[in-house]
Amino acid sequence: SQSCLLEITFIPKTVGHISGYLTISTNDPEAKTINIPLLGEGLPTPKPVISLTVESLDFGSVIVGEKKSMSIEIKNTGNADLLIDSIKISDKENFYVEGNCGQITPGGSCGINVVFKPKVEGEIDSFLTIVSNDESKPTLRIPLHGKGRPKPKPIAKVDHQFLDFSDVILGKSKELTVKLTNEGNAPLKVENVYITGENKENFSVQRNCDNVEQGKNCDIKVIFHPEKAGTLTGFLIIETNDKDIQVSISGTGKEKPEPKAEIDKPFGLNFGSVFVGESKEKAVKVSNKGTADLEIKSIKIEGDKNVFSIGSIRKAQTQCSVLRPKEVCVITIVYKPDSFQQNTGKLIIETNDKNNPRFEVPLSGIGTEKPEPDIYVEKTLDFGNVEIGKSVEKTIEIQNNGTAELIVENLIISENGNFEIIGNCPVIKPKEKCQLEIIFHPTKEGKIKGSLKVVSNDPDEPQINVNLTGSGKKPALPEIFVSKKLINFGTLFLGETVTKEITVKNKGTGNLFIEKVYLNDSEGFNIESNCGTVEPEGKCTISIRFSPESEGRKTGTIFIKSNDPDNKNISVRAIGKAIKVQEKEIDLNKDGKADENDIQKLVEDVLEKKKETPLDLNDDNETDIIDIILFLKAIKLMEGR
Repeated sequence: SQSCLLEITFIPKTVGHISGYLTISTNDPEAKTINIPLLGEGLPTPKPVISLTVESLDFGSVIVGEKKSMSIEIKNTGNADLLIDSIKISDKENFYVEGNCGQITPGGSCGINVVFKPKVEGEIDSFLTIVSNDESKPTLRIPLHGKGRPKPKPIAKVDHQFLDFSDVILGKSKELTVKLTNEGNAPLKVENVYITGENKENFSVQRNCDNVEQGKNCDIKVIFHPEKAGTLTGFLIIETNDKDIQVSISGTGKEKPEPKAEIDKPFGLNFGSVFVGESKEKAVKVSNKGTADLEIKSIKIEGDKNVFSIGSIRKAQTQCSVLRPKEVCVITIVYKPDSFQQNTGKLIIETNDKNNPRFEVPLSGIGTEKPEPDIYVEKTLDFGNVEIGKSVEKTIEIQNNGTAELIVENLIISENGNFEIIGNCPVIKPKEKCQLEIIFHPTKEGKIKGSLKVVSNDPDEPQINVNLTGSGKKPALPEIFVSKKLINFGTLFLGETVTKEITVKNKGTGNLFIEKVYLNDSEGFNIESNCGTVEPEGKCTISIRFSPESEGRKTGTIFIKSNDPDNKNISVRAIGKAIKVQEKEIDLNKDGKADENDIQKLVEDVLEKKKETPLDLNDDNETDIIDIILFLKAIKLMEGR
């Protein structure tokens, strides 16, 4: 009835369900072995796990000296307590931590604040380091970033460091403005504005602003009201929460100005001699030599108002009612005489100059007769009949009968295909004349009309037309005629000479010019000519001489070159034959000599037509009268020897 207690310990070495048996062996005959099942589960070892709500902190831009806070939550997502050993920041000058975390139970969290308070300007970087008992992440580094920006402040600027009021008349004032601008990034406070300096009583100040927002401006007016003459100076003081600004100021007090009028022609304007109907201008200058505006109250003419007048009254670009100091007004006076006499008058100028309120400028001039040119030209010029292709020249005179120079501005020819002008007459003095040559060269038959237009400065006749007439007729042309185109000298004995003539006639209406008569290289022919100029219906002679020096037929060509437009070159052909006869050939009766008996023998044989008589002197294969004539000539030649 006793028992014992066994204690079973479960120490798992692996995670998960684990089973086993407890076996008890005894001497109990009925239950020698008892197996008791053992069951258990191995669980993981408990560990803490750290996690953060942010990975980095960016504080942006923070003004130096001010601070910005950002929070971080530390969580324990493990199953054991999380122990935070330390929380540190690398840059303790510009960052620090508010709050602390020691132990965080599983599922719990703890919050801390990181504060950025920059002490310098510019980009600033650091790290937040958290050390814990998390075996996997014992140390966490969180980047920290921020930028220190300058502390905002106002910046006071003015647009002028010096104000110059120049001249201000005593008893009057002048106002200038200083513009105060805030170029900073904080409000600018205007604490005080005042004038200081030795002459501060001559200046005063008006301000319309106490605070100037950044980027804005305001005007501070300074008034100069001089109480005495001379240069007066002072200082404008502007006190602000940025700095005090000093602006130098200066002005000159001037006594009350007065105008002073002067003219450049106090002794008058003499226009001299001016042609009646024409005009001449002269000017009077009115100057303001004073220090105040000069008022010109009136300008008028007295005396011969019909010939003297006011042309223009002007200064640089405006009228002359008021002249400022040093300005000049130019008054133009026009003199236009209407008769041949002397004229006088006065130019009256009234101003506000107390010392010279009125100026009287004498005016004088003489009207004279204007010299004028007086042109004279014959109105008609006839050239008669002129052959086409030829020309006729005639002279025309342009006379100046006036008292001034005659200017011939233009000479214009119409029908300029048939009429032409030579010469020019630009200027003709009084009582002189100029000659022009007009050429008529007709290009067609019949009456031809044209005109010469003379344009001049003659006031009465500025344009004169001269009628030009002429007739074109057909040109007188030569017409060559040659009496013969062929000259036959027949048969000649060697040593014999024969001369023949041809007549050259001019059947045309113009002179025939025989320019050249020549012979080609022809043996036995020569020419002589008395032909040169052959008048219409006239004639001349050309002699052709045939004097053969060898036997045979001879030919030659005479060439006649002339001005006949249709027959410039004419040729005349010359022919002849030369023979040589021995005495034995014509001794027909064989008596040893050629004489009259042989002639009788030849005639009888010819009449009886006896062919046994061999006589064919001209080689025409027959004996005829020509042979008889040649036979007689041969007998005479024999007798002449």
